[in-house]
Parts: sequence; structure tokens; C-alpha cells
Amino acid sequence: MSEVNKKSENRQFYKKMLWIAGPVMLQQAINLSVNLTDNIMVGKLQEEAISGVALGNQFYFLFQIFCMGLGGGSAVMVGQLWGKKDIERIRKVVSLMLRICIAVALAFTVATLVFTPQIMNIYTPHAGIIAEGVKYLRIMAFVFLIHGIALNLTIVYRAAGVVWLAMISSLCSFGINIFFNWVFIFGNLGAPKMGVAGAALGTLIARALEFVIVVGYLLIKEKGVRYRIRYLFQPCMDVFSDFRRLSVPVIISDIMLQLGNNMIAIIMGHMPNEKIMVSANNITANSVQLCTFMILGLSNAASVMIGNSIGEGRTDVAISNGRRFFKFSIIAGVFAAGLIHLLGPIVLSFYEVSQETIDCTKELINAISLIMVFQTISSVLTKGVLRGGGDTKFLMMADVLFLWVASVPLGFLAGITFELSAFWVYIAMKIDMVIKAIWCAFRLYRNKWIKKVSTI
Repeated sequence: MSEVNKKSENRQFYKKMLWIAGPVMLQQAINLSVNLTDNIMVGKLQEEAISGVALGNQFYFLFQIFCMGLGGGSAVMVGQLWGKKDIERIRKVVSLMLRICIAVALAFTVATLVFTPQIMNIYTPHAGIIAEGVKYLRIMAFVFLIHGIALNLTIVYRAAGVVWLAMISSLCSFGINIFFNWVFIFGNLGAPKMGVAGAALGTLIARALEFVIVVGYLLIKEKGVRYRIRYLFQPCMDVFSDFRRLSVPVIISDIMLQLGNNMIAIIMGHMPNEKIMVSANNITANSVQLCTFMILGLSNAASVMIGNSIGEGRTDVAISNGRRFFKFSIIAGVFAAGLIHLLGPIVLSFYEVSQETIDCTKELINAISLIMVFQTISSVLTKGVLRGGGDTKFLMMADVLFLWVASVPLGFLAGITFELSAFWVYIAMKIDMVIKAIWCAFRLYRNKWIKKVSTI
């Protein structure tokens, strides 16, 4: 390749990467701001409230991660089909995705309403934390369906070129969430003082607005796929074979990852100082999230760009871009690690918690700062490059194997059996990120990760 052509290719790469990654980063920053504000507002109540919301959200995140897996897996197909301009099959993939999403969302809703205390009891035996978590989850149960549909649609449509919708809908819901949190958590403007239940109600109202914006735009204004409600009932089983091959491993992988995160929460909730550990982990998670918006942006850009290139028949471009994203992930990881170390104490200062919780949080921040470089590489490769290439079975194996064979057992030994410090417990529970980053890097450079959607 000539120097001129190489420079032109690089410019096109950077332009498209920023076009896709930019809105995702902004959306993530908005969502994280909502989460952080929620936690800070709840943190003004008491540590039991912080822990109750944190553990209640672990169950909610199980559904959210399922949706991200379902949407991400469907986006693998849509990205390649968009490259082929096969609109009919894209509609069928969307229909299949929505049917699954609605069924699972309704199941989660019923289970949450019926078994709320039992769900919270899984995470901790602490009665006060359980009581706060029950208040929160019983309202959050009504968020599953509307959030699931909106989240899946924005993920899938991003692969078809609709990159700004998620950011705009998140921005609109941001202000609504903050306002109604202020109203219902603290009982302002004549509203009852609801505490953690008020935080859940604010989230419900915000997600309802987000749902209206996303669904309304896609049904009325979107001109590429032109999906309509009637397509939801059309026959779509002719895409099931590809869906099962490319999408199901992504769903299983993401669910197993979140189950692993739930196990981490369960381990912390059963440690001798469970209230301190759960609160510290929640504060740390919010600090980490402030630094990971770039990771999600890179991952999404990688998945879309590589999927589109494969669909267009440009495998060589997909391979070249995959290696570019790998190099970017190293730089982003180092930057994120430094940012966490810098911003962690600042985020901590917003919380009214005990000195023991402060000390524990500082230990966790030090631990994640070491892990973050590997976590960034792992996320960009697994959620972006290799997923966009259709290598979903390999990724499922990597996610399940390293999480459940390494991280969960080591976390249990460190936290429950040996009662090590928070620093070493966190390192043990995140060791899968280190292993996965190295393994996936070798996979990338062996060039065996391209799996195409079949032609029907």
C-alpha cells in the first residue's frame, strides 16, 4: 500500500471511529452521571440505604446485561447485514430480538414482584439492607419492560447507522431523573419523603420518557430500516440459525459475566464486615464508571466498523482495524487507570460514610487502578473487535471459563475463607480480566476470528 493510500485509510478509520464512538461516549457519560447522582442522593440517607440500592441493582443489572447481550448479539448480525444492505433480514432479526426481550422482561417483572425479599436475601443476611433493597426493587420491577425494549433497539440500530438516538434519549431522561429523585427521595414540592423508593420512582419516570423517545423516533422518523409494529408478528425463523450461532453465545457470555458480578456482590455481602464492603464496592464502582465511557465507545465503534467491513466483503480492512483498536485499548487503559486513581478520592468525598468505609474504598480504588489496563483491553477485544468479527463462541468460552474457574473461586477464598484485605479480594475477583486480555490478544493476531453471517 502506498503512503498516500495508507494516510487516506487512516483518516477514514479515525473519522468513522469518532462518528460512532463519540455519541456512545457521551451517552455513557450521561448514564453514569445519572447513576452517580442517584447514589450520591441516596448516600445522604444512610449506609443501609446505599447498600440496599447497590445490591438491588445487582439483580436489575442481571436483566440489563441480558439485554446488552441480546442487543449486542443481534447487532453482530445487523452490522454485517447492513454492510450487505439486506433490510428484510435486518427487520427479521429485530423482530426476533424484541420477542425474546419482551418475554424475558415480563418474567423478570413477575419474579421481582413475587419474590422480592427472597432475591435480596441471596445477596446479604443483613435485615436492614434487605428492607431497603425490597423498597427499591418493588418499584424497579416496572422498569424492566420499557428499559429492555429501548436499550435493545438503540444497540441494534447503532449497527445500522443510527448513532445519536441513544445519546439524545439519555440526555432527555437525565434531567427528568435528577428532578424526580430530588422530589421523591427527600419529599420536596409537597411529595412524600420516599427514600430509596423515591430513587426507584425517579428512575421509572426517566426510563418511560426514554422509551417514548426511542420507540417514537424509530417508528416515525427513521428512514433506513423502516421498522413497523406489524413486523413484530412476521415469520422470522429463517434467521434463527444465524441468530443461534452468532447471538446466543453473546447472550450466554454476558449473562454469565453478570452472574459472576452477582457472585462478587454475594461474596462481599457475606464477609464479616459486609455493610462496609458493599458500600465501599458501590462507591468504587461509581468511580470506575466515570472512567470507562471511552471503553464502551471504543468497543461499540469496533463492533460496528468491523461488522460492516465483513458484510461489505472487506476482510482485510476488518483485520487491520481490529489491530488498530487493540493498540487504542492499551492507551485508553493506561489513561483510565490514572483517571480512576485521581478521581476516586474526589467521588468518595461526596459520600457521608464511616471512616472504615472510606479506608476500604481507598483499598478498592488502588486495586482497580492496577486491573484497569487489562480490563480495557479485554473489553475492547471481547465486546468490540472479536464480537464484531462474529467470534462469539470463542468469547463465550473465554468469559465463562476464566470467570468461573479463576475469579469466583479465588474471590471466595480471599474474601470468605482467608478474610484478606479488600485490596486482595478485589484483585482475586478481577483476575479473569488479566487472563482474558492476554488470551484474546493472541486470538486477534492469529486471524481466526472472522465468522460471517450466512447467505440465504
